[in-house]
Amino acid sequence: MRGSIFFAITLSVLAACTPEPCEDSGLQISWSVSPDPPRMGPSTLTLELLDASGAPVSGARLEVEANMNHAGMVPVFGSGEERAPGTYVAPLEFTMGGDWFVLVDATLADGQTIREMIDLPRVLIE
Repeated sequence: MRGSIFFAITLSVLAACTPEPCEDSGLQISWSVSPDPPRMGPSTLTLELLDASGAPVSGARLEVEANMNHAGMVPVFGSGEERAPGTYVAPLEFTMGGDWFVLVDATLADGQTIREMIDLPRVLIE
């Protein structure tokens, strides 16, 4: 029973701490993960940032934090490196199979910040 209450409180706090993307920024974030479906071990998260007109957004700084959906696991961190205009690649190391989510914090060249949450259910065990 205590574990269920703790889990419910943790999910509520996570939901409350995940802000919406910048109001009316028009920024679009798309992503993919390799391998797909993700597996325990090294993976690559590729993110594409586009402005409201669909043009690539270059010069951003991206930090990623991967967490399991249950409490007690150490988060995994990575940084995005721009490989092409508006395309960023961040290595991640999934340490366990199960349900994960990734928080992406992007700081644009003009200082604007955006947070996106990505669900990665069912990370497979090799």
